[in-house]
Amino acid sequence: MSDRLAAAATGIDALVHGVESLASLGASPLSAAYAAQAVAMVGRWLPVAHADGSDLETRSHLMLGAHLAGQALTLSGLGLVHGIGHSLTAHTGTPHGVALAAVLEEVMAFNAPFAGPAYEQAARALRLDPPAGGDWSRALIAAVREISGAIGVKNRWPTGRGAAPAAVRRRGSGRRRRHAQQSPGRHRGRGAGTP
Repeated sequence: MSDRLAAAATGIDALVHGVESLASLGASPLSAAYAAQAVAMVGRWLPVAHADGSDLETRSHLMLGAHLAGQALTLSGLGLVHGIGHSLTAHTGTPHGVALAAVLEEVMAFNAPFAGPAYEQAARALRLDPPAGGDWSRALIAAVREISGAIGVKNRWPTGRGAAPAAVRRRGSGRRRRHAQQSPGRHRGRGAGTP
């Protein structure tokens, strides 16, 4: 993976940490404070750091934003973007941040009816103008699309009808065979295999 793709993938991961922490059912005032500041910093500095990775001051701002996002997720937990992203990474080998970017906008749209106040907070952290009609969710999704496009992270996923499912089937078939060869009780959860 190139340095620029690594920066894009890890940066989008940090942005998602902030947005999902705000929208999490486990969010608290403390996690929301960390998350909002993280979204502001990552949203501001990620495109700049991606354009010029040699600027250490820019990278330090981005790193602090990523750290704050980590503090937020530790307190609040994450959501569906990470749930799907982890599965895509495990089954296809796609870099984690690229997998997140592949589903981010769609999951945000799906969650919008339930995450409106959190998405408004994230949009305000990005200093977006108040949207016509007051649809902060749509404004945030558009901003995330713009950030992802600026750093080229969304374009890294296989495209075309059926491309991603075919990749999942290819990678997943060997995994299913390995699981079938293991003892039946091995993956049943905590305490499995103990008397």
